[in-house]
Amino acid sequence: MAHVSRARSSSASPQKTSAAGNRVMDCLTGRYRFVGGERESRAWQEAIEDVVVEMDLTVRGMARKRLLETNRIASEITLERRGNELTIRFDDQSYSGSMAGHPARAITTADGVRLSHRVEDGQLEQIFEGEDGGRINTFCLEPDGRIRLRVRVFSDRLPRELRYQLSYEK
Repeated sequence: MAHVSRARSSSASPQKTSAAGNRVMDCLTGRYRFVGGERESRAWQEAIEDVVVEMDLTVRGMARKRLLETNRIASEITLERRGNELTIRFDDQSYSGSMAGHPARAITTADGVRLSHRVEDGQLEQIFEGEDGGRINTFCLEPDGRIRLRVRVFSDRLPRELRYQLSYEK
């Protein structure tokens, strides 16, 4: 996903984030480092391989390379909130948007992908949607204080969804 340009809102009037959404965001805000180690790194690679192995040989290598590049494991994730503005950084990639309303107002990234956020069932969802597919990052706070990042990538060009999970710790 490309770096987000300054937000172009799809809703003209700002709304307040719900009390439950504020509580979730207060708990998730912070800087986290990847602690999944070799086990999760291997599972991530296997998840990508499981998707591309179902593809035609002529596109398999290119698809593998693209999925590896666009789904890199971030060594650090930062979730930062200022009022209703949420910024999520994956290493050097930064994505910002409003948390206002349910669902949150969507913004459009520099490459035309829509970005929105929502809090549902005590989890934060970061949603990217484009013409050919998208990605949903779900951030879950674990009882031990770690966050579990569940990733779902979907596209008409993939034989099935790519799904994997990663662990991060403050």
